[in-house]
This record gives sequence, structure tokens and C-alpha cells, in this order.
Amino acid sequence: MVVVKIAFILSVGLVGILAHNHQSKELDAKYNWWQHEVFYQIYPRSFQDSNGDGIGDLQGITSRLQYFKDTGITSVWLSPIYDFGYDISNYTNIQPEYGTLEDFDALIAKANELVVKVILDFVPNHSSNKHPWFIKSGTTDDPNNEAYLSHIYTRNQPEDYGLLQHWRQLLYNYTANHEGPPRIMMTKGYASVSKLMEHYEDSNGVQGPQFPFNFDFITELNANSTAADFVFYISRWLIYMPHGHVANWVMGNHDNPRVASRFGEKSVDAMNMLLMTLPGIGITYNGEELGMTDYRDISWTDTVDQPACEAGIDNYKTISRDPERTLIQWNSDLNAGFSSANRTWLPVNPNYKELNLRNQQQARRSHYKIYQSLLKLRQLPFLKNGSFDPEVVNRRVFAFKRELKNEHTLLTIVNVSNRTELVDIADFIDQPNRLSVLVAGVDSQHRVGDRLKAEAIELAPNEGLVIQLNKRNLLNSGSIMAGLVKSDTEDFIDWWQHTVFYQIYPRSFMDSNGDGIGDLKGITSKLRYLADTGITATWLSPIFQSPMVDFGYDISDYKAIQPEYGTMADFEELIDTAFELGIKVVLDFVPNHSSDQHEWFKKSASREPGYEDFYVWHDGIVQKNGTRVPPNNWPSVFYGSAWKWHEGREQYYLHQFTKEQPDLNFRNPKVVQAMDDVLLFWLNKGVAGFRIDAVNHLFEDESLKDEPLSGKTGDSLSYDYTEHIYSRDLPEVLEMIHHWRQLLDDFSAKHPERPTRIMMTEAYAGLTQLADYYEDSNGVRGSHLPFNFHFITDVTGDSDARDYVYNVEKWLIYMPRGHAANWVMGNHDNPRVASRFGPASVDAMNMLLLTLPGVAVTYNGEELGMVDYRELSWEDTVDPPARNVGEELYQEVSRDPVRTPFQWSNETNAGFSTATKTWLPVHPNYLELNLEAQKVANRSHYHVYKDLLELRKSAIMRVGRFNIEPLTRWVFAFKRSYPNFESIITVINVSDKEQLVDLSEFLSHPKKLVVEVSGVDSKYQPGQSLAASALLLAAREGLVCRLV
Repeated sequence: MVVVKIAFILSVGLVGILAHNHQSKELDAKYNWWQHEVFYQIYPRSFQDSNGDGIGDLQGITSRLQYFKDTGITSVWLSPIYDFGYDISNYTNIQPEYGTLEDFDALIAKANELVVKVILDFVPNHSSNKHPWFIKSGTTDDPNNEAYLSHIYTRNQPEDYGLLQHWRQLLYNYTANHEGPPRIMMTKGYASVSKLMEHYEDSNGVQGPQFPFNFDFITELNANSTAADFVFYISRWLIYMPHGHVANWVMGNHDNPRVASRFGEKSVDAMNMLLMTLPGIGITYNGEELGMTDYRDISWTDTVDQPACEAGIDNYKTISRDPERTLIQWNSDLNAGFSSANRTWLPVNPNYKELNLRNQQQARRSHYKIYQSLLKLRQLPFLKNGSFDPEVVNRRVFAFKRELKNEHTLLTIVNVSNRTELVDIADFIDQPNRLSVLVAGVDSQHRVGDRLKAEAIELAPNEGLVIQLNKRNLLNSGSIMAGLVKSDTEDFIDWWQHTVFYQIYPRSFMDSNGDGIGDLKGITSKLRYLADTGITATWLSPIFQSPMVDFGYDISDYKAIQPEYGTMADFEELIDTAFELGIKVVLDFVPNHSSDQHEWFKKSASREPGYEDFYVWHDGIVQKNGTRVPPNNWPSVFYGSAWKWHEGREQYYLHQFTKEQPDLNFRNPKVVQAMDDVLLFWLNKGVAGFRIDAVNHLFEDESLKDEPLSGKTGDSLSYDYTEHIYSRDLPEVLEMIHHWRQLLDDFSAKHPERPTRIMMTEAYAGLTQLADYYEDSNGVRGSHLPFNFHFITDVTGDSDARDYVYNVEKWLIYMPRGHAANWVMGNHDNPRVASRFGPASVDAMNMLLLTLPGVAVTYNGEELGMVDYRELSWEDTVDPPARNVGEELYQEVSRDPVRTPFQWSNETNAGFSTATKTWLPVHPNYLELNLEAQKVANRSHYHVYKDLLELRKSAIMRVGRFNIEPLTRWVFAFKRSYPNFESIITVINVSDKEQLVDLSEFLSHPKKLVVEVSGVDSKYQPGQSLAASALLLAAREGLVCRLV
């Protein structure tokens, strides 16, 4: 936590200002006055000079208080007015340049008269070195003395929260003993979201400040941000904010460039529309209502900002805060009406002749008048208390609705790009022809009162609109509308958009010939199991010919079957049997690298014509002492250098994985053609598509630059040693994905009698990059399903409900419209669900996976709740990364525990094999945990999983809209709803303790719940009726219910 300043931001004065008629309403308003307020930040030095010394002062502010009343502002926050400002030498006196305590008292009296509340900036972290406290405390030049250092590693302690809670209690006590509304505290701290939420309320429910400042619009968003970026950061705050608290949005302040300078001058109105129509509190920096801009041409001579002065004449412009602190531009008179002085403390922006308040007050349309109209609009009930529902319309446009029962609905829509956008929001609302403009920008072609058609709204560059929808013309769609289609019929959904892909790790699934290794005939023999369970698509980990150094991911022949697994005839039998059972088969495709035993590599190593550049070769670097070293510092994913010297060719070759897996050179068109031939070969064999392994590693920087160090480790052989900016995630990867998508689309078009052939891509990459895999900025489609690993990488057994909601929402936000979400709960490279989240979580995690919208991916054995076998000995360990790090560390990195044989029964080797020894030992718990036992049990993980698959067949699960919320810190729920269908509710407790929750508010009004699916140890039975207002969930329990 960073508590730099507490915007004490303490409300002062205000005695008896709300004592009028209608006492109950006014009492409520009195005690909740701040929850929907706009706080207007005044930087006193730049606001209004009353005495001609060129510096703003308290009397100047007092003289302008009527301006706030006329504008509609009822709360102002003053930056420090104490002696010396942010370096305070006397906390109970006024800086003489600003006036006296009598001037302050006069300001408060006038503010009370105008019903304007005043908040002060409080700076408790530090004082001035001129403060008597500091002088009395002493200092030292002794490097051995504690006072010598700035203690950047000894701040942000838990005690900080205690201090904030202490001050909250102080304000509470003051309010209780004095007339007037509650005194409040706002905190300023640039910290992580999770830390800031502790300001609101700690894990024990002890409350701190009324709200911590939310700087995401300043720190995370800029003119290059996408619509998804805006929705993401808005949603993130709302997800993590504890229940019962109020959101806030800081659009600008005195320490950062102004809105018009950050987002562009054309964005001023849209950003104010956003600020004013979001739920909660808005904070405006003085001048933003006019669209004032930074004055970036302030000279070195005129610069006064201390950090800028310390940076020197060559660097001051890059860090100076003076440009955003220039004088408020009241009119076109001398010094913009700020002061009569010959010289002001900072120069006025020269654009004041045109850009000033008086001009905007007199203009027919202006930023000021739009701001004023937005303040009036905020008084309407749906903006005070209405629900909030955002939508990413496309990459450049987002919208959100504010809705309140029995009231009109408000829609804000914003184009964040510098190009005109024509958008269709008809699927975001129910009656698309009943829209009318409430607020439009200065340069908008639209006028207040204009009727719009939802199917075709034209937005100019950076334009925003606030639109009214007539009463009750919305679907109850929730926070993200993630329905795949707009109909409840099967016709609109392709097979892959709502299927469950069941990953089979062939080596561990079923052994048919007693050699201890799973094989194709074994898989074929168990396809009936998949069909009986309800599985309609399976993905096979690599089955191609391989030396098995990395168990199939090192391929020596892409068009042949690994002999241990069987023959091509076995594969064809598998495909035929799967087809008869209605199961589609997807193959794992590994294009980044081959085996060093592949014929291509052997030919390339011998420089055979046509194969010289099939792989990435380099001479290396000869050092001054004659030693030859690799061409750069790239480490292998599996530890060690990513380069291996080849004695025959006398060059290094690149291997981003094991040294037996040389990287293919996809800059060579012959390599691309060879891989195309591989894909077509298997497509003609009848596969339904491919899961493309390690796709983001396909291309490397051509100049093979050294990568920057990450600072995470000093071990140069560790993959964490560098930031991988030159060896993965290059733009050419996306081009290759597009190329393969076209190949698959062409094949599907030529074979319309067969199902659509699809591509799934594996890449542990950034969210925006994965969104581009779906579809790039030009609308070119790529991967049908870029794998979503967030349930593996971003949540753990310690995660709370907000973490789950956040990770669901962020995928849906960034996923381009018209695509299918996907959720990967586990795979062969990561610990199993029961081991990551605990055995008690198995059913809840499967409920989550299988009731979310879109595609689910299950790793074999997760339907049983299989667990990792962590006690595998060093002698039994075969995983290459584990073998690479040695006996002392192998257990930390080995993937073998996740890959143990499937537990079919309590027979020898869990029914997997009749061999004396299997390729990996079977987990000893197979005697109790196995499929056969779970099939005959009254309640089991398998039965829960099967019931969930049956539920997925219903129309509501295929096309239902989606709404998810954290109900408490430890319980979240989501709803699948569609008109004329009973909604499905999934509710999950992710804590180790029993939780009592009330779903009434989440469900809009209390309804009865009927249990559809409950867990193995649940006290609830399918068909049982439950009260939504008091649902008791056991530790780690999940429930799927129908809303009736």
C-alpha cells in the first residue's frame, strides 16, 4: 500500500445546511451526500488572484464560489492551503500567500451559504524540513545512522491500514458530536487494486476511508487505449470494490497531463460524459470542464516545479507538472481574468483568448455547457442508483447502460478512436428504434432530442453520446453480454462454439497391448466412455512418430504414427469409431520445432540443397580469446542456453525447448509449405482440426538481438533470466495464424458435407495479444479458440471471489464480438484441479467450467477429481525439465505427477494396463479414486460432471446471456438468462469456511431456487427448493440452480 497523501480531504464547516422540509429524504441525503457527488479539485495557486500578486488565494476562491453554484457543483476539494503547500511547516495555519485563517473562515461561511461543501488536502506522510517538528527531531550525515536513508523498503506496512481506520473513527466521532453531514476521508495512493481495496475495508470488515482515489483513467488509459481497455479498467474497480462501498473515478489532477492533452482535444466531451454517467463519484480537476490543455511550451526560466528544476534545462519538459497547473482561463482579459498582476506565478496558456469560460458561457454549444448539462443529468434516479451494464461494441467503441426499475434507461456510448465508426447496438437493447439523444458533444452532428436507430449509430472520431431509452426496453443482460447468438435455435451455433473438448494424453489414457504405454487402440476402446459421459469432441496430445525425448512434442515424422501408439490403420479405426459415436477428433500440432532426428534436420545439418535454412542456424560469436559462444543470451524454456553447437555443420542451432527440439525457420517459405502439407494430410484423414502448440514461439527477431534482463533471477540459464521480446510474440506469428485459418476455411468450404475444421492455439501470452489471435484490428480472423489459461495461471486455492470474477470478465471484455469464449481448467503441463484448489473444490470448479458461456476444455481425469502424484521418485521421473534441473530440484518443476495413468478401476495399474511396470507409476489412491467406483456410487465427481454436461445441452446454456458478480469476498455467482426461459444460477464459495449469502439483490428481486446440480458432499439434493435470501454454502461448495 502506498499512502503518499491522505486527501484528508476532510469536510469542514457546513453546519445545519440541510435542515429543511421532507426530513426523511433530506436526512438520507445528508448522510449519503458524498456517495454520488462530483468533487471539483481547486489548485488554489492557479484559481483566482484577489490582490494582484500573481498568485491565487482564498479570497479569490471565495469570489468564485457562485460559479460552482451556477454550474451545479456542490463539493470542492482544495489542494494544500497550509504553510508551504505539500511541504507543510504549520498544519494549523494558512500559507501567507493564500491569506489568513479569517479568509478561510469567510470562505467556509460563503460555501455554507451556497450549499457548497469544502474538502481539504491533508498531507500526513511528511512535513516541510522547516516544520518545528523536524527541526526538533534533528538529522544526520552519518551513513550508519537510520535517518540517513530514504526507507523505500520499510514503508507500506500493515500499520498503515490501522492508522487510516483510526482517522475514520475520528471523523465518525466528530460527526456524531457536531451538526452537519458526515465528515469524510478520501485517500490518495498509487497502489495495486487489491491494496486500495483494503483502504475501503479490511478482511475483517473494519472500514477505513470512505473511498481511495481511483487513478486508472490517469495511469492505465490514454489516447491509444481500445474500447476493451476502458471497459476492463472500469469493471476491474467495480469487481474488487467491497460490497456496500462507492466507486470513484478521477479523470485528472494537478500531477498529470490534462484530459485534452492525454486523450486529445476532441475527446473532452466524451471523457466528461464517461466521468459523469458512471456509477458513484466523479472527480474533476479545475479547468477540465472547459477542455483546458497543458501549456507545454513553458520556458526553463518560467519553470517552478521542483522535480523539473532538479532535472535541469535539458530534461525539465519531460517531467514538469507546471503545464497542467497553469491559470484558470476565466475570460479573454489580461492573464485570462485570473490576476491583474504584470507577472503571474506561471504564465497563462496563450490559447486563453479563444478558450475561456466567458466565451463558453456565451456560445450556443461548448464544453462548459455540456459539463453543466451532465451535472443536471446526474440528479436523475437512474444515474444515482441505477444498475451498470457495460459492453464492448467493437475494438474502438464501448457503451454502458444505467437502468432503474420503472425509470427510463440511460445509455452512454463512446468512440475512443480517431476515425468515424458506424455501430450496431441492437443486440445490446431490446427495442432498438426508441433512442433519443440527451447529451451530444460540441462538434457532434447529433442534437439533443434527435432520434437514433440502434442498428446504425454514426460516431465521429472521439465522440461520445448520452442517449435515453424508453422505459423497460432492455433485456436483463448483466455485466457482459456474452451470448454467442441471438436465437435459441441450434442453427446459429457451429459445433465448436459450445462444445467440451476432452484432452487425452495418449501415453496415459489406456494401454491395449500390455507394454505399459497408452496407445490408439486403447483410446478407441474407451471412446464409448466419452460418448456415454456426454463428450462430443476430444483433443489428442501428440501421436506422431517421435524419439519421445519430450513425449511426442519432438516429432521425427509429421505424417506417421509413433510405433508405441500403433499404426496408421489404428488411427483410421479411431477416427471411424469416433465418427460413429458423434465424437470429433482434434490433433495436437507442433510446428515450432521438430525432433533432431527428423529427416529435415538431418538434411539441413548437412546443408543439403533446399534444406539449408529449414532451421535457425548461426555461426555464433568468437570472443577476443578465441572462444566461440552462442549468438545471444536467449535461455531455453526448459533451462540452459537456447543454442546448441552442431559439430557436423559447425554452427549453432536454436532450440527454445530441449536441445533435441531444433526450431524450424518459418521465414523460409518452404517450411511453411511443408507444414501446410502436414495439415492437409491429417485433414484428409478426417480430423476436425488442430490445437497448435507453442504458437507464439514460431518467429524470432532476425537480427537475434540479446534480450533485456528481467531482474527476476541471476541464473542466466533460467528462462526467467530475460524478457522474451525477441524470441516470442512477434507480429509475424499473427500472420501465420491467419495463413492457417485461411487453409482451414478453404478446406471446410471444399468439403461442406463435413463439419467446420478449426484451430485452437496454445500461447501463454498477454490478453490483448490473445484477443488479436481471434481477430486483428482489421477484422482478419485467426484462431477459432486461442486458449484461455487464466484459471491455470491467474487463480489459485488462495484466490477470493473477486479474482474469479475478474478473470472471467477480462476474457469476455477483450474477446472480439462474434467469437466464442473458452475456459481451460487444466492440462498436461500444470497441476491438476484437485491439487491446485484442493479436493473439496473439484465439483465447484467443474460447475464453473461447464456453466460459463462458450467452450470448456477438460484434461482427462479431472472429471474424477484425480490428483497429482507428487511422491514420484527421481528414478521414475522422465520429464525433460525435471531431469535437466537434477535430483535436488526435480520435484519443483516436474510435470510427471500430472501425467500419471488414468484411473479406470481398482484393478492392477488402475485398469490402465496389464504390464508389470507402466511408463509412469499409477497414483496409489486409485484403489478408492477410480471411474468404476464413481459410476456405481450414488454421488460422485463423475456423476456431477455428467449431469453438468447434460445441462449444457439446454438452450439457456447455449445462448443465454451472462451476468457475474462477487456476492461477498468469498462467494461469487453468475446467471445465464434468456427471454422465456428459466434462468440458471451458479454460485460458488471459494473459501475454506461456511458462507451464508443473500442472492436477492443479484437476482433483482427474491425468487425461489431449485437445485439442478450439487456436489458430492453437499447437503442439498437436485430438485430441492432453496430461498435466495439465505443460502448456506459449505466450504468450497458450488451449486447450480434453476430460478423459478
